Amino acid sequence: MGIKLSSLNVPSADGSKWVEIPAADGEEGGFKIKVGSIYSPEFRSAQAAVQRHASKVVEKEHAGESEFDLTVSQQASFIEDEQMRRIVASCLILDWDGIEDDDGNAVPYDAKTCADVVMIARPETFTLAVQGGVEVAQQKAENIADTVEK
Repeated sequence: MGIKLSSLNVPSADGSKWVEIPAADGEEGGFKIKVGSIYSPEFRSAQAAVQRHASKVVEKEHAGESEFDLTVSQQASFIEDEQMRRIVASCLILDWDGIEDDDGNAVPYDAKTCADVVMIARPETFTLAVQGGVEVAQQKAENIADTVEK
């Protein structure tokens, strides 16, 4: 009996890793998501666009001035959160395992379902995906540094 590579939980050759999402109260088991690097061009570009948009909305509404409306800032924050959920689902999460329909059939990964259903019902999915993306990026940086030293 040997060790399974998947149990080592390190990034694969394609620069991704599987992250466990533990079972919630009342669930039989958790599920796994496959995440890529937060430094992927797609993720960084989309994240920057969301941040630029949010900054413009707050700036447009006179942030820091007496006529600033806090509700506008809160709405901008809500929109930014929603957009980031969609970006994580479409650019960072690459696949999942353990998501089933009511009949017990595996549901193929779909970014829209991930953002609109899974991340709403299980908000820790977002945080764990980003943490996993950071770990993938750090591992890639360490691999590059090791290669340069050689």
